[in-house]
Amino acid sequence: MGKPFKAALWALGLLVIVLLGPAQAKAGDDSSLLTMQVIHSRNGYAAGGQYPLALQVQIARGYHINTHQPNSPDLVPSKLSLAAPAGIAIQQIAYPQARQHKVQGEDKPWLVWSDNITIKPVLRIDPQVTPGRYDLALALFYQACDDQMCQMPISEELNFAIEVIAVGQSSAPINNDVFK
Repeated sequence: MGKPFKAALWALGLLVIVLLGPAQAKAGDDSSLLTMQVIHSRNGYAAGGQYPLALQVQIARGYHINTHQPNSPDLVPSKLSLAAPAGIAIQQIAYPQARQHKVQGEDKPWLVWSDNITIKPVLRIDPQVTPGRYDLALALFYQACDDQMCQMPISEELNFAIEVIAVGQSSAPINNDVFK
């Protein structure tokens, strides 16, 4: 193939990605490269506390995503964020350990995640949050790649709910195997 043909083919591929990019499905849809699930650490969350959550992410076979701290300035870092009402926020995030992935044409291996990973944010609930059910959304911004090319970076959102209970009220731990 000549250079003009390759350039035209590349431009056509980029145009398709740009046109279809906004139509990317949310986590769990058939066209998604990720399946995500929130695992709770308690059956209720008392206002005024900090509580771990787990976001289990299954990455489609043959793909990997860049870590939150990629080892090349050309790679887009993954980032977890939370959409929540005032008084509920992420205090900190424990990201999984990266693995090295050798990419053809690159001098050094990339730091990536693949297969199944668990990201563990710590949820902070301010003392003034009124008890009740709250709808939240975790969004994972990422760039997925296979051994041939990288997709355009996208963000996938997962909606879930928590039950906030009064300050000092007790709740039971659940899913202990995930939160050891």
